[in-house]
Amino acid sequence: MQCICCTSEKISSSDLALFGFDVCQNCGLVFNSKRGTQGRRNRIENHYQHIDPHEHVASSKRPFFKSAISQLPAPVDRDMKILDVGCGYGYFLKTAANRGWIVKGVEIVSDAARRSKELFGEQNIFHGLLKEANFPDDFFDAITMWDVLVFVDDPFEDLKECVRILKRGGKIGIRVRNVFFHRAIYRLYKTLKNIALRFGIKKPYVFHRYCFSPKSIYLLLTRAGFENIEITNSPLTAGDPYQHSKINGFVSLVKFFVYLTSRVIYVLSSRRWVVGPSLLIWADKPEGIQN
Repeated sequence: MQCICCTSEKISSSDLALFGFDVCQNCGLVFNSKRGTQGRRNRIENHYQHIDPHEHVASSKRPFFKSAISQLPAPVDRDMKILDVGCGYGYFLKTAANRGWIVKGVEIVSDAARRSKELFGEQNIFHGLLKEANFPDDFFDAITMWDVLVFVDDPFEDLKECVRILKRGGKIGIRVRNVFFHRAIYRLYKTLKNIALRFGIKKPYVFHRYCFSPKSIYLLLTRAGFENIEITNSPLTAGDPYQHSKINGFVSLVKFFVYLTSRVIYVLSSRRWVVGPSLLIWADKPEGIQN
């Protein structure tokens, strides 16, 4: 078995082995190789249509969306196109459209895709997987994947597809959980679980099929063909949309403290240590790359 990020064969069981996870000893990727692709689409669709409070989540992510779009160059003409992979109900696409971008989206959840089509037009939203959309080469000026790469069948193949459909010099923005942070919180929660439950605090960690460290996502993007890779602590969502605690104000205060601490560590380490709960990554398609 090889790591998809660094191709190392130094794979071993992780401290999450109970849940089927392995870890790459070279780059820190934690992944679940035992979770097959069959039924994945149905599980995701069921989650986002019937379980996930998407409107509350979108509201909490609004400051992040505004911050993210401000880090992309403002469209200089009417033909600058952005693709949001996993566009959901179109919340980020609204932000991008208001900024002047021509927006397109890809979404596998049928209800979300239908809603986005109503907002942005049938021709601008593809219901299915990224590769199935079959976009032309060198088509988009920017691509975003907010909390999506952790769910796909093969992140390397999806990123190679992004390289193909991006224009030369085009930019990709990615947000994923930081596995180093969530493994640490997992260990702490296990130790203090009884006390946490007494105060109504649910598990604050998140693990998906692919759980990236800063090093693993850097190596994966490099392997796929991107350059100028910048990895920082992602701004956190506001409030407590998933109701991790009965005390919403407490969660907001903890999030503020965690983000502030991670920023201080990032600065004091000369931008080497990215320890926050989520990673925000920007990277470019090389100007001279040939598709």
